[in-house]
Amino acid sequence: MKLLLFSDLHDDSTAARQLVQRAQTVDVLVGAGDFATARRNLQRCIEILRLVSCPTILVAGNNETIEELRPKGQSMYPPMGSTWAVPPSVRPCNGSVHG
Repeated sequence: MKLLLFSDLHDDSTAARQLVQRAQTVDVLVGAGDFATARRNLQRCIEILRLVSCPTILVAGNNETIEELRPKGQSMYPPMGSTWAVPPSVRPCNGSVHG
């Protein structure tokens, strides 16, 4: 399984677009927080990341909340192949994510 891990985009749209391109060759994309800077322009960055076609896990950092990352109406455990937004306190069970 090939993972692409990143953090600290801080509203860098160019870097977000590069991640979308790089994610085409991986199985799972994991974002470890700080997609915005002090909650500014968070949705612009997230909308770019939603173009990723592989399963994606977004962990809230100190520049956003879980509620801001999770699409309206999304449950805690969405179907596989979609974007997961999880609070930083959530830990995968036995080293794997289930959904």
